[in-house]
Amino acid sequence: MPGLTPRKAKKEVTEDLLLCNRCGTCRSVCPLLSVDREEWAGARGKIEIAEAFFRGEDLSSAEIGKVFDYCLHCMMCEESCPSGMRPAQRWRSNRLSTS
Repeated sequence: MPGLTPRKAKKEVTEDLLLCNRCGTCRSVCPLLSVDREEWAGARGKIEIAEAFFRGEDLSSAEIGKVFDYCLHCMMCEESCPSGMRPAQRWRSNRLSTS
């Protein structure tokens, strides 16, 4: 991922990722997840992919880009999150740092 390396970005996003307690509230409000029914389409799935990236798992840049670009930025996940995670904001910053 150009511009985003595990070392450079790990500290920046780790605190946000740790806020997610995997409750699934975001799943019930995400319009894309309701259509696709794929875990990666929702915030919780994207968080799991980001964590895999930071663990050093071999993920293709194209696939990661596809997953994080797949967001309407409707902010429903942020509004419904009981732990204060800001996933839509995180996806926007990932998009900017990888373009």
